[in-house]
Amino acid sequence: MFKKKYSSLKLIGVFAGIFLSFSLNTPEVHACSCFVNGTAKELESSDAVFLGEVIEEKAVLPDPSKTKKPEEGKSHPPTHYEYTMKVEKSWKGVSGSTMTIGAGGGLGTCSYHRRLEPGQRLLIYADMRKSFYPILKPMLFLNNCSRTKTLDKGEIEAQYLDAIIANKDTKTIIRSLLDILTNEEMKNENRIEALDLIIETIRDKPDDLHEGTVRALVEATESSNTKIKIATIDAFSYPTRIFIGKTVIKKTLLQLLNDKDQTVRNAAAQALGDVANNRFLSREFVVNDPANIIAGENIFGTLVQEFEKVALKNWENKKLHERTISILGVSISKVAGSEEEKIKAAEILSRLMDRITDPHRRASIMKQLGYLGKYGIIAAPKLMQILKNTNDNSVKKNILSMLGNIKATKYLEDIKPFIKDKNCSVVQGAILAVHRIDSKNFPEFLKNNAMQEIKKRFDDCAFEILFVVTILGSDATAMKPFIIEKLKTMDDHSWQKSTLEYAVEALR
Repeated sequence: MFKKKYSSLKLIGVFAGIFLSFSLNTPEVHACSCFVNGTAKELESSDAVFLGEVIEEKAVLPDPSKTKKPEEGKSHPPTHYEYTMKVEKSWKGVSGSTMTIGAGGGLGTCSYHRRLEPGQRLLIYADMRKSFYPILKPMLFLNNCSRTKTLDKGEIEAQYLDAIIANKDTKTIIRSLLDILTNEEMKNENRIEALDLIIETIRDKPDDLHEGTVRALVEATESSNTKIKIATIDAFSYPTRIFIGKTVIKKTLLQLLNDKDQTVRNAAAQALGDVANNRFLSREFVVNDPANIIAGENIFGTLVQEFEKVALKNWENKKLHERTISILGVSISKVAGSEEEKIKAAEILSRLMDRITDPHRRASIMKQLGYLGKYGIIAAPKLMQILKNTNDNSVKKNILSMLGNIKATKYLEDIKPFIKDKNCSVVQGAILAVHRIDSKNFPEFLKNNAMQEIKKRFDDCAFEILFVVTILGSDATAMKPFIIEKLKTMDDHSWQKSTLEYAVEALR
């Protein structure tokens, strides 16, 4: 029915998927950070690609009738689900009329946790994987890092797959997608899907990007349809190098800072932070214009001027105001190039820490302060104060990460006690922060101080602690004897056995 293929997985990639998928410790929500291939590459790398309808869901392990709800802040076993699918169309790897796929319990992936419902029609990309449970045989699994989606969000992609199978060249496909994007009679959902596919295709084959495509995308930012305009602006922020430093796009985005619609101005400011990102402009892969002065206008100075103008005003819509100043602050930090600009960016972000109440935006600001390195140290006292007073575990973890990134040596002794925090993600953040600040003395600290707490908390925090092992490698050697002893107690029904095996390998 399908060709077997076993992917070779790098340890950090394996544990990044495992950790990020389960560190939130809530069954309903799972975060995952990963790189999603474009359609052509995903078709090539997947073991099976097909359109199918969900017939039945079955929870295999652990037994739902015997599984207790996990306690707050603790790791918990993944549920291995199996879905029976009616196959409507196959592009690769499926020959029968039905197919069984796994979800939720796949090892080495950002496991797919969205529950499927009978009757749902999906465009599915699946890979052969082992389960977290060694007793189960490898099978086709869904994962969050694939292009799997419900058919209503993949109508154009299904046509794209047909074009690939028909051996149509990339430039022809892009022209067809541009026709959909610019067709005012098409549904917005289809036009935006076409836009996403254009960007992904160009990312995977940058040599096929020609000026005509760039002009068409720039023209789409002039659309009277605000949704299409914003979607196109957002596309310039796509995680790819193709637009970084491109003068015509930077110029377009600068002009859009004067748009009458605030949401458009915000999208333009956010995209400028990525297209003119100074952390990337000096890299050798940037073949476009690296300068951040367009027609005599300094992008950093323009964004700072816009920030100061907006920050001084009191808006009736407090949420939009907060969103606007946080977007501008983050973009300012990204385009900062000179030492003077980085100092100014750190000062602006530090000011925002007092004004932003939304936890996700505060986390984004903390992240940017971390990227500013030594320049972000200005915010360390304020961050330490928040860390000691907050009950939000996500905020704690983000602050610990940032304090580690800026090497806040002054607060090292204040950070160490968080290794005893009740939340596993905070424990993980504290261990990594101590290592980043004082890597030289970390092995001794781990052996003489932290190991006692790690042993005590291991059963509750297995994912988080083992993720630390894969990051630290030889610096975590003090944990090896303990992990080997734990491994001896595991049987093939345990979801921890495979992760422990990977950890031992990481310490070799």
